[in-house]
Parts: sequence; C-alpha cells; structure tokens
Amino acid sequence: MCEQQLVPHLFVLRVDARTSCDEVKQRTEAKIAEVERKMVDLQRMRQALLQVASLCTGPGPTSACPMLDALDQQEPLDPAE
Repeated sequence: MCEQQLVPHLFVLRVDARTSCDEVKQRTEAKIAEVERKMVDLQRMRQALLQVASLCTGPGPTSACPMLDALDQQEPLDPAE
C-alpha cells in the first residue's frame, strides 16, 4: 500500500498554498496517535480472542461451546465506538 492510500488527507494539504508545514506535521502526529490507539485496541481484542480460543475443547455441539458461553458473558460493545 502506498503512502497516498495511507494518508490522503495530508496530500490534499499540498493543494492549499496557505497550509503551513507545521500544520502538516500536526496532522501527521494526530494520525500517528490515532493509529497507535487503534493498535492498542487491536492488541486488546487479540488478547481477548486468544483467551476465548484457549477455552475450546474441540468437538461438540455449539450449545456446549465454552467459547460461545464466554462470549455470552461479555458486556455488549458500545455501538458508538
């Protein structure tokens, strides 16, 4: 994936002659912070999935699936996130 696909909003700033290099840097740093927050969230989800996957006993009906039971115990995700 090229840089233009990763941060298109930064390349748009080049069109506006009033945009300063400092503004580009601030927006870049904001994007970095956003990516880092997403990475933390993804790591949390990965850990939760690893824990749930470790409960799997293999064969059996879904009515007796410990993974699904564990997921049922979790609080619902906030749709605003």
